[in-house]
Amino acid sequence: MAELGGDANTPESGRRRGPGVPARASAPREAPDGSPEAAALLGEQLRALRERTGLVMRAFVSKYGYSQTTISRYERGGRLPRKAYLDCLLGEVSRRGNPSLAPEDVQATYDLYRKALGPAGGRNALLLEVFELELRKEQLSVQTTGLYTEAAAYKARVGELEARLAAGGAARPGEEEQLRRQGAELARRRTELEAEQRTVQQRINRLEQLLPLDDEDTALAPPPPPVAPPFVPPGNTAAAGGAGSASRSGSSAPDWPSRSRCSP
Repeated sequence: MAELGGDANTPESGRRRGPGVPARASAPREAPDGSPEAAALLGEQLRALRERTGLVMRAFVSKYGYSQTTISRYERGGRLPRKAYLDCLLGEVSRRGNPSLAPEDVQATYDLYRKALGPAGGRNALLLEVFELELRKEQLSVQTTGLYTEAAAYKARVGELEARLAAGGAARPGEEEQLRRQGAELARRRTELEAEQRTVQQRINRLEQLLPLDDEDTALAPPPPPVAPPFVPPGNTAAAGGAGSASRSGSSAPDWPSRSRCSP
C-alpha cells in the first residue's frame, strides 16, 4: 500500500480543534520532508479546513463521495490524498468557509502537502510528480485564458481596419504587416500551449495507472468544462475550415479536464 504518510496514532494529529479555528500552517513547527510528522501536520490542516466549512464528516462524505474511513485517515496523517481532495476542501471553504478562504490558506495547504509527499525519488515520488504536473496544467490553463483575451483584442483591431478600408479609408503605414505578424504569433503560441498540455495530460494519465486505487476515485465528477474555440487569424480561410472540422470531430479541442473530481 503506497501513499502512507504517518502513524494514525500520532498524538499531535489526534488533537481536535473547534470549527473556524485556523490551521497551524504558519506555526513554527518543523518536520522532515516525507515524514510521519509532516503527514500529521497536513492532516491537521485538512481537518481545520473541513471544520471551517461547517460540514461534519458525514455531510462531507455524503456530498463528495469519499468514505468516512478515508477522510479520517487523511486527517490523522495515515494516508496522503490526491490533489483533487485538497481542491474539494479548498473549494468548499471558498464557498462557505468561516473564516473565508484566503490566498495564504491555499498556499499553506499546498506547501504542507508538498512537504508531506517528500523529496523526488522518495516513496511518494509518483504522487509528487502528479501533483506538480497538475499545478503545471493549471498554469497552462491560465496562460490559455490570457491568450484568448489577446486574440479577442487582435480580432477587434482587424475588424476596425477592415471597416476603415471598406469605407474608403487607408491603412496606416505598416499596420497590415503588424497585424499579420501578431496573428501568426498568437497562432504559434496557441499551438505550443496545446502541445504542452497534451504532453502533461498524457503523463498524468500514465502515472495515474501506476498509483494505487483509493475510494476517492469514486468521488463525484463535475460536467466537463466549456472548451474555447480554436483561434484562427482572420483571412486564413483554409485554416479556418480545417480548424472548424477538427473542432467538430473533437481532435483539436484542448484536452483539459477539470482540475477537481469534486462537484461544485
